[in-house]
Amino acid sequence: MGGLAARRKGSAWALKVKSWLEGYGHHVVPTMQITDAEDMLIAAIPWLSVEAKNHASMTLAAWVDQSERQAATRGATVAVVVHHRKGKASVDDAYVTMSGRSFAEMLRRTL
Repeated sequence: MGGLAARRKGSAWALKVKSWLEGYGHHVVPTMQITDAEDMLIAAIPWLSVEAKNHASMTLAAWVDQSERQAATRGATVAVVVHHRKGKASVDDAYVTMSGRSFAEMLRRTL
């Protein structure tokens, strides 16, 4: 899958992640139009940036690096990637990946 079809797949996953977060009571703010971008912020947690990914192959290092760069441009100090788990439809079954730095910062902010 490439080009437009892949972008549609990614956008559909981003919308699913957004709805999932909203289902848990979070007000989600896409950083751009949700159809054009896969990253979003949670209004009540401005230090957290969420990146949604749905690709055939996982490139975790590149995704985490990208999420960290995007978080920094938005003033967020913690970046996570919510990536689709092959064979699973629900975001509850997705993987969430972050750098060790983001993990330590998240713990510092929440404990």
